[in-house]
Amino acid sequence: MDMTCPEVHIKTDSHTSITCKVLSKSFDKITWFHNAKPISEQKESHMRVDRKSCNQTLNIKNAMTRDGGNYTCQVVNANATVHKTCFLDVKGKSSLVDEKVNAFFALI
Repeated sequence: MDMTCPEVHIKTDSHTSITCKVLSKSFDKITWFHNAKPISEQKESHMRVDRKSCNQTLNIKNAMTRDGGNYTCQVVNANATVHKTCFLDVKGKSSLVDEKVNAFFALI
């Protein structure tokens, strides 16, 4: 598995993506996590996973400060579970942006 991480520091309202490329053709499942919790695309409407067989890209649009943290791509097959993690730091542009955010709430 290979993972392409975005720049470590981005501003709020920026768009970024993280790509996970699985080199094995015998995988059962790929799961994305944010700070050790599975990402639910229904709850996080600004996050979408583009699923292309062995390659998946997590797209984050209009990043918010709460989107900062560790992003993990986990791949499971009959023989093993492997994962790789990227860190993303999202900094606010101004206090107005922060108020809006609060209102809405390695391959080894």
